[in-house]
Amino acid sequence: MGKKYIQSSYSTGKDGTIEIKNGLVRINDPAGEGRPAVILNDPKATITVNGQAIDRSRQVYSADKVEITPIEERIPGSLQVELAEGGMSAKIKVSPGTIIKRAVRDVPPNSELVLSYDEEHVSFNDITVGNVQAALREKGIIFGIDLQQVEKAVNEASGQFETVARGEEVINGSDGYVELLFAPEIEISSYNENSLSKVDYKEKIVIPAVNKGDVLAVIHPPRPGTPGRLVTGKVVEPPSVKEIKVKCKGGCELSPEGDKVWATCTGRPIVEGRQRDVFRVVPLHIHRGDVDVKSGNLRFRGELKITGDIMEGMTVESPGNIEVLGNTAGAQVISGGSIIFRNNLINSRVVAGILMDYYLQIEPLLEEIEKIFLSLNSGIGQLKAALSNRGKKIDESKTGYLIKLFIERKFEALPELLKKLLRLSKEKRFSLTSQAEKALQEIEHLCTGDTGNGFPNIRRDDDIKRVVQALSAVRLSIKESKNIEGDIIASYIQNSTLNACGNISVQGTGCYNSIFKAGGDIQIKGVFRGGKITAGGRVYIGEAGSPGLLLKQGKINLSPDSEAVFRKIYENVQISFGKRTYRFEETRSMVKVFFSKEEDLIKIIHI
Repeated sequence: MGKKYIQSSYSTGKDGTIEIKNGLVRINDPAGEGRPAVILNDPKATITVNGQAIDRSRQVYSADKVEITPIEERIPGSLQVELAEGGMSAKIKVSPGTIIKRAVRDVPPNSELVLSYDEEHVSFNDITVGNVQAALREKGIIFGIDLQQVEKAVNEASGQFETVARGEEVINGSDGYVELLFAPEIEISSYNENSLSKVDYKEKIVIPAVNKGDVLAVIHPPRPGTPGRLVTGKVVEPPSVKEIKVKCKGGCELSPEGDKVWATCTGRPIVEGRQRDVFRVVPLHIHRGDVDVKSGNLRFRGELKITGDIMEGMTVESPGNIEVLGNTAGAQVISGGSIIFRNNLINSRVVAGILMDYYLQIEPLLEEIEKIFLSLNSGIGQLKAALSNRGKKIDESKTGYLIKLFIERKFEALPELLKKLLRLSKEKRFSLTSQAEKALQEIEHLCTGDTGNGFPNIRRDDDIKRVVQALSAVRLSIKESKNIEGDIIASYIQNSTLNACGNISVQGTGCYNSIFKAGGDIQIKGVFRGGKITAGGRVYIGEAGSPGLLLKQGKINLSPDSEAVFRKIYENVQISFGKRTYRFEETRSMVKVFFSKEEDLIKIIHI
């Protein structure tokens, strides 16, 4: 807006007034004792009175020459630079500059003139590519800059952050690993709640086996990663990778190149260890015919397959898995692994995974004894160091006496713990690994000697270390052996007792008046009539109980965290979850039973 000149006039009134109308400034003088009009200073305009710019409020009269010139404001553009993703990218925000053009609005007559404006905002871009490059350098951003993105961000000047530089991502490598070429577990048919109404009685069970010369596994070497780079140029190294070290414990060996595991005998391949890096092949013994008085009780230190029946009064034992193709009646079958009965199981006692109970007894003993010997070793070392600081030295020949004194005064429980450990090692049902056996013999020799009393052969610090090493060897052997689960799989069961540390699965028509105890799940595809079930895992039963008003239809005991599923369950069947018990009052079909901790209630839902 250009300059505005005063158009004066005289009128009567009290105070003077000033106004802007149609772009013209008009001043009316005061009348009588009235006050003159006042024009206020405004930072958005230059105001002159009689040719002089004002910097504060001023009284004006009709004779004054007033000029108002709006100020055109220019706000420069801005540039922001930020590092993102931990330095893996850089972003810029380019905001345009603004020119504000103003025109003075009309103001009605008032004793004071307060200006207001109509504004026009015009954007302009004063940020250049060079400005951005300099700002990036100042932030230390020198790598991965995309000049096309920089130009695009400058040209658009959107006021939004745009990525203009990106580093190189680290490519992680991979540790070495073992690729198994066999299925390590016994294959058992599985089903869920939706398939309970469609039971296939022809499902097969397969025990993995290999022939001499077969390749069990391929050993893949580690693959190193590729370093990355931040936009600042800093190199980021990938995590280190590890090789896989495979052990062959028996029945197999590494290839000359060290990249494969070969079987050196025919049998069942077993892989153990957390990384599945310990291999062995257990020889499979096939007993052709019946186990009876003629054959004698059958005990074998490996996998066992019986093609005939197990007759009344006979015992079959194996630390591995057992498969019985014929019938079993009036017998005892005990296994360190899993047991499969292809035909009928009647009036028999079956235990699978029997070594688990032994491990649960011996492991705490080993840990406690090892802890004591570690403390003993530390105490002897501290005593020797203290005496050495005083200028004294213990004669090596007296170390044994000092150890004996420590045990008598600080570790009086050790002799009894050792006796219990050695007694258990001789009472075990099946032998441990040869390494564990040698370690236990070493412990017995060092801790009891020929007399069986005191610690006659622990005479030096190294003897204590040998005991600790032997204890660790036994614990490691047990830890690896515990990976083998003990399952029982059968077709038809009657008047029998089954105990498994793993799962129990009845694949055929069902079971009658039998007792089941499993550390894992129990699956009965057919009927369960009479008897008792105790399971640490879930229970699946095709038909529980019998039609009619029998008072004792069977009991099922589960942990509070478990559940049971039935295709059909008859009245008077009792199910317990911990201390809570429920007896069915009517026949139900396709139901799931579980314990609700929140409601402290056994719940039944239809599935």
